[in-house]
Amino acid sequence: MNFKKTTGSSRATKVGSFSITSVIVVIAIAVVINLLAEAVPTRYTKFDLSPNQMFSISEETKAVIGELDQDITLYWLTRQGSEDYTIGMLLESYEGMSSHIKMVSKDPDVFPTFAQQYTDASITNNSVLIVCEDGTSRYVDYYDLYASDYNYATYYETGVVDYYFVGESAITSAISFLMDDFVPVVYYTKGHGEMDINSGSYSSYVSGLEGQNVELKSLSMSGTNEIPADASALLIFAPANDIAEAEEEMIRGFLSAGGRLIVLTAMQNGSLPRLEGIMADYGVTADHGIVIDPDSSRYAWGTPYYLRPSLSASCDITKALEEADYSVLLPISHGLQVSADLPDGVSVTKLLTTSDKAYAKAAGMGITTFEPEEGDTEGKFALAVLITDSNTNGGIVWVAGDALIDETVNSNSSNANLNFFLNTVNYMCGKSETSLQIHSRSLTTEYLDCDEATSTFWSVIFIGVIPAIVLLIGIVVLVRRKRR
Repeated sequence: MNFKKTTGSSRATKVGSFSITSVIVVIAIAVVINLLAEAVPTRYTKFDLSPNQMFSISEETKAVIGELDQDITLYWLTRQGSEDYTIGMLLESYEGMSSHIKMVSKDPDVFPTFAQQYTDASITNNSVLIVCEDGTSRYVDYYDLYASDYNYATYYETGVVDYYFVGESAITSAISFLMDDFVPVVYYTKGHGEMDINSGSYSSYVSGLEGQNVELKSLSMSGTNEIPADASALLIFAPANDIAEAEEEMIRGFLSAGGRLIVLTAMQNGSLPRLEGIMADYGVTADHGIVIDPDSSRYAWGTPYYLRPSLSASCDITKALEEADYSVLLPISHGLQVSADLPDGVSVTKLLTTSDKAYAKAAGMGITTFEPEEGDTEGKFALAVLITDSNTNGGIVWVAGDALIDETVNSNSSNANLNFFLNTVNYMCGKSETSLQIHSRSLTTEYLDCDEATSTFWSVIFIGVIPAIVLLIGIVVLVRRKRR
């Protein structure tokens, strides 16, 4: 009897030891799997199931990242406990895309002087500082990672404001800027009563050009005999007076040599025969009446001269904006007419157009009614055109309104005006504009999110409580078997 009892006890002990060992092995395997999962890039462990692919990286960004030839650190300047989940997920996606990219969180409260060695900007929580191994850097403010847009057709009835996440666009643009060796030079003319883009009144536009690695220089055409050889493009911004005959010849020579010209004219400044004569030779002429568009979908703020034109879907300048349903705003504009008989080798793309119900008021700024009157010009107008000449490889963008470069109007357009302008400059300089090809993500859909407390709770459940229950069950089974 004693022998049999001893044998039974020994067998129970062995079974119990095996159970404990099995539980320990299972826990160890679970821990190892968790550790390995943490080491795997997030692109293999996290999947974007959001309806509008909020956390998916675009092909444009992948192309930029694929060309990295030096290490980059993305410093997430965020205070502990107030992290923006969407930004954090985006930065993790960048880190997982390339061994050249590393993400590091820096709490401004813990490291108050860290960012000062790279930027003079006032640091906003959840902003991003991008630093290359060669020491160059770019600061992306939190408020540049989000945008809002008004649904003009229904805003006065519903008050609907659409919010968008544009973080990928901003960060990829900054990385592209740091990697770009080509710095085009754009000369803006002076001496004809032009608006001075560098006056401080157009800071968003100047900052935008700097962000796209474009250099601005002023040019007094009366003091030179030719357009500088390093000019990638020439900008004429709303001149109040016409150019001189010698200056006209300089511009024509610049274009015939393959130069690019960007012209913004203001309706209130009237006719500029010599300057407009250059575009007329390419088949584009101006109507100097103020354009009214009675189609309610083509104007904003309840004012039919606060134009909201259609964007071309066939040109790189406007294609991405049109696809993302952005709206350029161009109040107080005159119209452009394109000839049906263009010179050989010349093509004209209408970038911005009114509806076919539009008309130009001959009274200009002296109008007393929005209704059409005798002398007004009826018909569909272009408000911006791209002229290309295959014979010379030169080109012109003509925008029939100086409000394109206006901070208030740009704010009302949710930066669509700024994007149009930057696209234009980059296109005319032969420079691809990555940031404007990356679409924003709408925030109107609700996404599953959890704060740090919730995350900690579920971590404790899955990492602590569940394994403890499994261990307890093993112990109970062992005790019961031992008592048999």
